[in-house]
Amino acid sequence: MLNVKEAVARAMSHASEVFGAEKVADLLLEEVDRAENPDSWKITISFIRPEMVNSSFASARFMRTFKTIHLDAQSGELLRVTHRAGGIAA
Repeated sequence: MLNVKEAVARAMSHASEVFGAEKVADLLLEEVDRAENPDSWKITISFIRPEMVNSSFASARFMRTFKTIHLDAQSGELLRVTHRAGGIAA
């Protein structure tokens, strides 16, 4: 059974791997939940990724994106990634 520190570390690692091609940066832990289902961890993280502002791609701003990483509580296997509303401009 993964403890909370292990679950967070796995979630961060999975997020880096899954979203790495998008050049994400500044991964932050936002929320940890296991109350609904003791067999899995729900770890919400946020990160910054470039979002193009206009079609000319001349300028870019950065948006904080929130994702919930769902992990198997025993193995740490990635079960799914879901979007969490709440992106803010950075």
